[in-house]
Amino acid sequence: ETVIPPWSGSDHVQGYSSQVTRGDVGVLPLPESPAFTERLQEDLEYWTRRAEPGSWPAYRDQMLATYEAAYGKHTTYFALQDRAYPTLAIVEFAVEDGWLYATLGMSNQHMPGVEAAHRDPESHFRSEVLTYSPQKQDWLPGLMGRVGVWPWISCAFLGHGHSFESGLNELNSDFLFTADFDLLGLPAPAPLTLDARYSVQWLLAVPVSQEYFQAARIRGVDHVLDRLYAER
Repeated sequence: ETVIPPWSGSDHVQGYSSQVTRGDVGVLPLPESPAFTERLQEDLEYWTRRAEPGSWPAYRDQMLATYEAAYGKHTTYFALQDRAYPTLAIVEFAVEDGWLYATLGMSNQHMPGVEAAHRDPESHFRSEVLTYSPQKQDWLPGLMGRVGVWPWISCAFLGHGHSFESGLNELNSDFLFTADFDLLGLPAPAPLTLDARYSVQWLLAVPVSQEYFQAARIRGVDHVLDRLYAER
């Protein structure tokens, strides 16, 4: 039996194995602690549920109901089909004076890298990202799809105070992330708990120019967003 944990690579530990009796080349013996055994059982039960045929439809419908309670009936559902994992969609809503796009699927599993960065990881494991545009942009759903899969491509989670550089030549196509929906005067979706334990962190991806994006790298996201919206 071999276990590769989320913290693999930290402190020169790559994983654990029942075939190992002493630490060797980054592989340690399987811990005998009850907490470790409980974690393995929890993960096994989670992936067993995920393999059931009705798992995704039930999760998807719950997420859509949560979004539609906040923003009304969705106008378009974009299913991402170029990656097998994680299963992801982008949902479009017509809201007052513009369009809102939301990821659907990020919160169906833990993001990588959270446990290495937070002492209280449970409140950061599950996130979804929303963004607002005053005009309908053909490239925006695709960009949001890239944002949605980014944690599993980069092995780095997204959270409040983070940023995302798109590389696009479109106006305001880079993002600064905040949990403060009041910045744009938008309501956040209602609190949601998944798997009877993990709360979803709703993140707002604020579109900014390269100038503000580079400033955020130096001064921090909160500072730049405070300044940006104080000017409006």
